[in-house]
This record gives sequence, structure tokens and C-alpha cells, in this order.
Amino acid sequence: MKPAAFLALGDLQYLHGSFDDFEKYYDRYFGPLKSITRPVPGNHESYTLGMKGYLKYFGAIARPHGGWSYPNSGGYYSYNLGGWHFIALNSEACKGTTWNPDLGRGVPISTNPIHTNGCGPGSSMYAWLQQDLALHPNSEFPCTVAYFHHPLFAWWPYRETIGMLGIQPMYQALDKAGVDVILNGHFHNYQRWKPQDALGHPDPNGPAEFIVGTGGDTFENDFPTDKPKPANLAAYQAHSFGVLKMTLHPDSYDYAFEPAPGQRSYSDSGTASCA
Repeated sequence: MKPAAFLALGDLQYLHGSFDDFEKYYDRYFGPLKSITRPVPGNHESYTLGMKGYLKYFGAIARPHGGWSYPNSGGYYSYNLGGWHFIALNSEACKGTTWNPDLGRGVPISTNPIHTNGCGPGSSMYAWLQQDLALHPNSEFPCTVAYFHHPLFAWWPYRETIGMLGIQPMYQALDKAGVDVILNGHFHNYQRWKPQDALGHPDPNGPAEFIVGTGGDTFENDFPTDKPKPANLAAYQAHSFGVLKMTLHPDSYDYAFEPAPGQRSYSDSGTASCA
């Protein structure tokens, strides 16, 4: 594909995201893309306290200096690519704690307050996001992508969202600023949602959400097919590993799910305009 950037959407190394495992396993498959990788952390990165393995492996890529990409280890930053603005956020900070499978209980993500003070009003990440959105308005950047690990909307057996209501204020800020695309991981499948607002109401000017959790762990074939499909869910599959390919234009984008070699055929593609 010869991509210009590779957006890694969190939970990049199982189970604990240690630096040794990143080097031994993740690097074997995705190391050749490291120079163009722009990652965000997921919950598994935080199983290593302070996301130390993730931050050590990616280094300055995951916390670039300069401009409004704060020189911090909070796991959020922004950059421009081909006339588009990209915002990478740390949705794990929305929770403050993470479930540790070894201990069987929730533990703090970090001893560093920048990781743990949430992502809504009053948090360092929310304040940074508001500044970044103000500095990159639609008048200068007609198309914007935001990406973080946990989706606000997802089809799974228990409800239509993951119950991560802490994300909602961040989602509302992105929607209000005219962000066009939101990319997420977390669920081990592929889902594409029609543009909607932070309450799940259809809105042609709202962001389109893609869940692309198809990077290598065992699939969760757990769509609740005994229940009606959410009206805003446009496409979904849980049988083929692969990537979402996006081709960016000045005021629109093409998208296509591309199964990995040897995977079952699946097609979901189209073109959408920036709001």
C-alpha cells in the first residue's frame, strides 16, 4: 500500500505491553512501519505501570515535542498530514484505573497525574484538546481525524456502547469542532458507524466512527445477532484480520477495509465528504 502513516489504535502488545514483548513480538510484524506509526495507548499498555513499555518502544513518536504536541508522556498529541489535521488521544486516561488480569482488580494507570485525571472538563487532556481544536479550525483544516482506543459507540452483547461515558465530553468537543472521522480499536472486530452526535442521534455533520480492532488477536464473534442491529451501524464483521485503508483528498476521503492475505474475503468501501 505504501502508506504515508500507520495509525496503531491501542492494545498493540498482549498481554501486558512490556518493552521486551514489544521488541520481541510486535516489532517482528509492525517494526518496518515504526517510522510512520502514530500510535495511541489502550488498556493493555497500561498493564505495565505508566505505560512504560509502550512509551519506551515508541519514544518520541508517541509523545512528539513542538507546537501543541506537548512534550509529555500523557499519550496524546496532534499533527498535520496532507492538509488534514490528526488528533491522537489517550482514552485510557478517561478511566483513571485499569483492570489488571493478574490481580483481578482495578489498579491506577500510573502514579503520574497526567495519565489519571480523566479526559473531561478540568482534565489536562481536555484543556489541551480545546486548545488544539481552536488552533486548527475547520476554516484552515476542512478535514480532521481523531483517534483513540475505546469507542463511545459499539455493538456488543450488553449494550450499544461500552459504557465509557467518561469519553462523551471529549466526543462532544470533537463533534462541536467539526471533526469528520473518529477511529477506535478495543473490540476485536470491524465496525463502521454512520455520522452521529455524542448522544447517538443521526447527524450528517457528525463524525463517522470506525472500529478497527482487526490487527492480530483472537476475534470476538460476539455481535448480539439475537437483537436488532443499531440503526446507525452501517457495516460490521468479525471473521477477517485486516486494516482500514484511507485515501485523503482536500475535502473528502475514500475508505476500504482490506483483509490480510489468506483471510476470508470482506468488502466495505466508499467515499465520504468532510462536513
